[in-house]
Amino acid sequence: MAIFSSICDTPLWNYTDSINASFVVFSPCFQNTICPLIPSIFLACLTPFLVGHCVISREPPLKWTKRLKYKVFLTTTAFVLSFAYAFLAFDGWLPDAISYTLSALLTFFTMAMILLMTLLCQYNGIVSTGVLHLTWLLVVISDIPQLLWWNEQFNEQDDLSQVSHGWPRFLLFIVRFILEVQLTILHCFADVHNDYSSLSANDKMLPELKASFLNRITYWWAAELPAKGYKKPLTMDDLWDLNTRDRSHQLYESWCKLWNPIFADYQRKESKRESEDQRDEKQPSNMPPLFRLLVRLTWRTIAVGFVLVLPMQFFNFSKPYLLRILIDFLDHQDQPLWKGVFVAFLMFAASSVESLITNRYYHEFCRGGFNVKSILYPAIFSKALRLSNASRKLKTSGEIVNLISVDTNRVEELWNNGIFLIVAPVKIIIATAMIYQMLGAAATFAGIGILSLLIPMTIVIVRWQKKLSTQGMKSKDERLKLMNEILNGIKVLKLYAWEPSMEKLVSDIRRKEMNQQKHLVYTRVIEDTAFFSIPFIATMAAFATYVLLDPVEHALTPSKAFVSVTLFNWIRWPLMSMPNLVVQVVKANVSFKRIVEFLVSEELDPDAVEMSHNENAIELCDCTLMWSHPEAEEEEQSDSGCLKNLTLNVRRGELIAVVGKVGAGKSNLLSAIMGEMYKTSGRIIVGGSLCYAPQQAWIQNMSLRDNVLFGSPFNQERYDSVIEACALLPDLAVLPAGDSTEIGEKGINLSGGQKARVSLARAVYQNHDIYLLDDPISAVDSHVARHLFDKVIGPSGILRDKTRILVTHSLAYLKHVDKIVVMQDGCISELGSYDQLIANNGAFGELLKEFLTELAERQKSERSLIDYDDKCNDDILDVLNDLALNDPSVLSSPLIARQTSRQSTGHNIVPSFPELKPDNSKANDRSSSGMLIEDEEVETGTVAWTVYGMYVRAAGLITIAVNMACLILGHGGFEIGGSFWLADWSEDADAQTRNATVPFSIQQRIGIYGAFGMGQALFFGASTLCVAIGSYRASRKLHDALVHTVMRSPMSFFDTTPLGRIINRFSKDMENVDDHLPYDMQRSISLLNDMFISLLIISISTPALIIGVILVAALYMIIYRYYMRVSRQANRLQHTTFSFICSHLQDSVVGAASIRAFRAQHRFYEKMTQLTDRNVCVEYNGLLCNRWMEVRTELVSNLLILGTALAAVYLGRFGAISAGLLGLSISYALNISDYLFELYWNMCEVETNIVSIERIKDYISNTTEAEWECPPEKKPPSAWPTHGSIKFNGYSLRY
Repeated sequence: MAIFSSICDTPLWNYTDSINASFVVFSPCFQNTICPLIPSIFLACLTPFLVGHCVISREPPLKWTKRLKYKVFLTTTAFVLSFAYAFLAFDGWLPDAISYTLSALLTFFTMAMILLMTLLCQYNGIVSTGVLHLTWLLVVISDIPQLLWWNEQFNEQDDLSQVSHGWPRFLLFIVRFILEVQLTILHCFADVHNDYSSLSANDKMLPELKASFLNRITYWWAAELPAKGYKKPLTMDDLWDLNTRDRSHQLYESWCKLWNPIFADYQRKESKRESEDQRDEKQPSNMPPLFRLLVRLTWRTIAVGFVLVLPMQFFNFSKPYLLRILIDFLDHQDQPLWKGVFVAFLMFAASSVESLITNRYYHEFCRGGFNVKSILYPAIFSKALRLSNASRKLKTSGEIVNLISVDTNRVEELWNNGIFLIVAPVKIIIATAMIYQMLGAAATFAGIGILSLLIPMTIVIVRWQKKLSTQGMKSKDERLKLMNEILNGIKVLKLYAWEPSMEKLVSDIRRKEMNQQKHLVYTRVIEDTAFFSIPFIATMAAFATYVLLDPVEHALTPSKAFVSVTLFNWIRWPLMSMPNLVVQVVKANVSFKRIVEFLVSEELDPDAVEMSHNENAIELCDCTLMWSHPEAEEEEQSDSGCLKNLTLNVRRGELIAVVGKVGAGKSNLLSAIMGEMYKTSGRIIVGGSLCYAPQQAWIQNMSLRDNVLFGSPFNQERYDSVIEACALLPDLAVLPAGDSTEIGEKGINLSGGQKARVSLARAVYQNHDIYLLDDPISAVDSHVARHLFDKVIGPSGILRDKTRILVTHSLAYLKHVDKIVVMQDGCISELGSYDQLIANNGAFGELLKEFLTELAERQKSERSLIDYDDKCNDDILDVLNDLALNDPSVLSSPLIARQTSRQSTGHNIVPSFPELKPDNSKANDRSSSGMLIEDEEVETGTVAWTVYGMYVRAAGLITIAVNMACLILGHGGFEIGGSFWLADWSEDADAQTRNATVPFSIQQRIGIYGAFGMGQALFFGASTLCVAIGSYRASRKLHDALVHTVMRSPMSFFDTTPLGRIINRFSKDMENVDDHLPYDMQRSISLLNDMFISLLIISISTPALIIGVILVAALYMIIYRYYMRVSRQANRLQHTTFSFICSHLQDSVVGAASIRAFRAQHRFYEKMTQLTDRNVCVEYNGLLCNRWMEVRTELVSNLLILGTALAAVYLGRFGAISAGLLGLSISYALNISDYLFELYWNMCEVETNIVSIERIKDYISNTTEAEWECPPEKKPPSAWPTHGSIKFNGYSLRY
């Protein structure tokens, strides 16, 4: 204070004057030093951040609207007035004290900086900034003491004659004050951005971009969305788009800039280790730092969150300090009334500001979590398209889906809540320091000593949980891998009636997974109970130590009791949240490791194939290739998968046939040309763009036309020629909507031949240079194969000018190719024209003989001729005759006689494509949309109570009833009893002061208070145990029912439902049921119970507030009902959009080779980013609605704090209620805000996760096939069937 006395002519604070005044009095020293210093320091601290924001904004200047011009004019005027005031100070118009000059200089500095920042924001397109708005608000608040001082001067004298240069100073001040108020109001509105001024009301751009600071922190700009969702169920069209900086494409590009160099360095180190024979499984290599990379990419949101943590904690802990002042005020009747009222309003202001900061803080960290998801989804997807074949063996599509649906979700949760690992210890430390200030060192150390017992226990439990979590994820992967295989082969399973055995396999894996889950939930029971009970024991130990050390001096007053309890409760909630946070960190750590292991998996070598424009289309120069890395274990290598010493030159425009036995390496040769194999030596040179038609046709779930176009522009003439050449015209005639007919997943509504022709048409339409055809004609009839060869592949086909490599088993077309490559044991055994190879009578001749032998055996066994057309018969006969010229033994083959007989009989084959007449009965079908895959049904409105009932029944009604009784009756009853017992105990200090007799001794007080606490802990532990038992039982029953129902679903269900959608039920939905829903429900019920207890205690302590409590509860319900309609629908949309991500991922993984061959990776990546943005867009809009609701509910709870505090001030001064009960009432009112925040957050999580039960229930309720076994009375005789026969009587079917 010495510094103030040296620069001021009055004291900084006159306590005597304030005590005797009807309102607080601020001295001139306070007005001239503290008041102008606050906005100056605030602006000086935040100006660098504002300048940095302006520099990186890169936006065009703001539009010069009338409001902006007026704002700049007022700011300039305020600056001029501050300059004039500074001039008066230096000119001697003000008193001689230095404080007046300092005040003028600080004001001038503040106005100058505000003017500069205003112009800088205009130039850089910043529509609104909180720095300037808050600075103006602080300037107005800091000028209020001076306004009150001038008002006092006017009351004391009319002409200001006793004030030095009174009128000029007053006029300068009052004009500047009016300007400051106007500017504060003007900053409540955003300026107009040039790019946003032309947008219509229906534009989907996020309104946050053009909202003011006040609008943003109160989320008033988001009110349109919950209003729209309340009136009708939300759809994707109702949601706002993401900001550019939050979109997946932009975030993933930033990720690639950081990840690619790190991954390249990792590969170099791994190659060095392998080359030096340093590979040691016990010492894994250092994985790339995924966590640090994600932090660097989301640093903005993290930085904003950390900046907000300090003021949030400041205002948070100012509330117990103000509570202590208020209770002391109630305990001392000699203090002025304005002090109590002022403290009550300060508590309201602190709570309100803390609520606004906390909501923004959560907003930023959730936004960071969404950014992490937007990075990892495309990163995992892009990696899946680059995996080598060795890596593909280790990572099935089900496991990759698990990385996205489970692991990425866990990383996102860590981003949302991980900051609490830093905030919680800080909160505990600050609360401990405040307890130390009130209760002293001994009592504080007694409490903290007991709290420290949690540290070793946490370490042991975390290690155990990490082990269980790792084992659980392995079991989960195994289960999803098996389910993926089952769903892919469901038709075969149903054909052989293998569903029961497959269900048993899944159940066995699930049983192992649930056994690990059971141990995990039991560790949580121990952890939760300890974290709940130990803080109370610490509180009791602190009180006991405090009062027993000195019963006379250390009386437990109401202020010490309830402020300490409030602080210990604030310690308890972080400690109770710590187990969940620790579990999240453990699971996220496991997920980080799994994601990194996937991202560093071996990729296809991009340099395996060289692109060149030589005269040859393809050149293989002494190449040796393998499917896996040569350093792999020997048991992983397979000779049948290797190609050795290949040398092949293919000229442009040539038609090359590749023949050989099964497993000789024909398809591997095509894979090698595409770069799918690992090249150990030699060179592969490709001179042009590739197209690939695989042996197993890959068909996407889209229309037939889109399958053919495959992303290429539509050209009617070329499209028609391709459709005709690929023999698809007859198919278009019978499909319901022609080429607009939707093709089911994996081409489920097409025959094998149709799928092969669609796959071939896709390749032909692309019009590339080189075509790799892996036996596309093997799946079609002989006459269709002849048509495809003549019209597409052969010398006169549509591809006649292209380079074609055809893998084939057919003899009929070998005479029409330019060269034949004979593959044997991974090598090229012969190469030449047809005539050359026939003349050589080598491997090619042996291959033809084996083919003839097999053909003869097939004809003999099938007792029929192979269905070749006439031209095909001629070609085969010519091959046989040519072969006989070099090997007369072929003439003895019975096939020669049969083929000759067949030719001489003039056997006629039905024409390839008979003229089809439209069937009028199907006209309606063909005119329909042709949709096959059903859109996923999205429920609307409230989640049905039957959904909750289903989960409750699965968990067990008795278990749930015991849980509710323990939580509400046992835990709640003991808490209420303990609270009122403490309030009564705190009155003993006042009784001792008046020398009155206290009803209980200190030992009795401590013992009974401890009994109440132990009762709470006991019932809480029992409740937690019930949750563990119920969640385990519900997870097991729901999964078993889901598997059983899916297995019994008819084939029509699998034909019309994408497998990704089904897998989503078994992955993310079951993850929610296992890990999230039970604990979110338990925590919501617990918080609801705490809310009810708080309102009940407030009502009992201060009956006058009963009406206010009822109104507050009614407002809570109104806001909750208004909001939950929106939240519920957003959760459903989020699940639906995620199903599309799973389907796209699975589809792309299956067709990865084709996607790479067509160089379509970027297009599929773009679709993945679009689906990711849709999914994140739903979540972000849901977050906005959640924050909108939270701000309003916390405002209601803050009004309750204000009402309770004012009622306590009035009743304490004029009523007969004790300070103990009033302190109890206020302390619980302060907790309501925190309870509400946690409650609504958890209820939103419940609403999110209960949708998983709704989706599972939807599948469990599906129509199923008949029971797998007949009732005993209907079973056929044991000898049935005596003979086999199949009869069709008036049978018809359709997809």
